[in-house]
Amino acid sequence: MKITAELTNQLIGQIDSSKLIEIKAIKFVLACEILNDKEKERIAPVITMKAIEKEEIFQGYLTKEEKQEYIEKGEKIGEKVKEEEIVKNLIKLGQTPEFIAKATNMDKKQIMMMTTSE
Repeated sequence: MKITAELTNQLIGQIDSSKLIEIKAIKFVLACEILNDKEKERIAPVITMKAIEKEEIFQGYLTKEEKQEYIEKGEKIGEKVKEEEIVKNLIKLGQTPEFIAKATNMDKKQIMMMTTSE
């Protein structure tokens, strides 16, 4: 899935934008449906889409409720990835898991899992 996403991103400017958006739509929906949470977190930076692309993708394919559900799933994945990046950066800067837990109201175990997931 990640390789497909990376290849799709390389097509930007090389194929018709409507075709690229269709490819991204398929990629996005598949990721939301078949990947587990850990896999989704890893691929999120590669499969993210601009808001305008999301709007074009879902128009005519999904109901309003389905569209909103997929958008929310994608946003949650992106937020989780950003949160994990921040925690890892703070650890690299020498902050302790205890400090990060206090500053972010996160659980220390959750922080430890994020920093040992690579």
